[in-house]
Amino acid sequence: MILDRWVCQHERHLFDGPGFVWGEFRCPPADGLWRTDNRIREHAVVAFAGSAVRITAGRFDTVATNESVWYSPGVRYRRTMVATRGDHCTFVALSPELAARLRIRPGVQARVCTDRAVMAAYRIRREIACGHPDELALEELALTTLAELSGADEALSGTSKEVEKIKEAIAADPGRQWSLAELAAIAHYSPWFLSRMFPRVTGMSLWAYRRQQRLRASLQEALRPEANLAAVAQRYGFSSHSHYSRVFREAFGCTPSAARDGSARAL
Repeated sequence: MILDRWVCQHERHLFDGPGFVWGEFRCPPADGLWRTDNRIREHAVVAFAGSAVRITAGRFDTVATNESVWYSPGVRYRRTMVATRGDHCTFVALSPELAARLRIRPGVQARVCTDRAVMAAYRIRREIACGHPDELALEELALTTLAELSGADEALSGTSKEVEKIKEAIAADPGRQWSLAELAAIAHYSPWFLSRMFPRVTGMSLWAYRRQQRLRASLQEALRPEANLAAVAQRYGFSSHSHYSRVFREAFGCTPSAARDGSARAL
C-alpha cells in the first residue's frame, strides 16, 4: 500500500509492503535529537545513509556514509552531525518474521550499502513520486535489496512446479495489479521466499516477467489500425498511454504507433 505521508516531524512513511514499511527520516541540524539518546521502537530497522552521520551505541561507533545500519528493537543510540544538512536517510522497519530472516542481531551493526541498494532506494522514491506506482515492483525491489544487503543466503527448496503456477496466474490475467502476497499465496510461499525463488528459476524478476506478459498480450490489440492506445494501456495495467508507449519502446525498439504503421497491411 502506498502511504506517502508524514507520521511525525521526522518520519515519512512511503510504502507498506509484506512485512515492512519503507520510509524516509529527516533530522535537521537544529533538532533536539542531536542532543539526546535516540531509541528504536518495537520493530527492527535498517537505515541507508543519505547524508554522513556518526552513530554510537555502546562499543558500536561508525560514520555511516556507504553503510547500511541495522538496529534491533529497543536499542538506544546517539547521532553526531557530520554533514551540515543533518541526518537524511531511507529506512525500512521490519516485522519480527522478516527481521529473523534477515538475521538481525541484538544491538547495532553496519553493513556496506552497495551502489545497487542506493539506486534501489532512489527508484522506489521516484516510482512513488510519479503518482502511478507499481506496487509489485516496489515490493519485489525492496525485498531483494534487503536480502542482498543482509547476506542471508539460505537454501531455496522450492520447485519449478510452484513457479509455473505463478506464471500461469499472471498469463491468465496480465492486466491485473497483482501484489507479491497474492502471488506468493498461489504457491504457498512467503513473499520473501517468492521474491528470491522466482528469479532463480526463470532468470527474471516477477515484475519483469509480468511486464513482458502484459506487453505481449497487448500486441494484437495495439497493432490494429483502429487501436485506441490509451484504452489498451489501461486494459493491460499501464498507468497511461505515455507509460505504455515508453515501456513498449524499451522492449520492442519502437513505439506502438510506429509498429502499427509498419504492420497495418499484415494485420
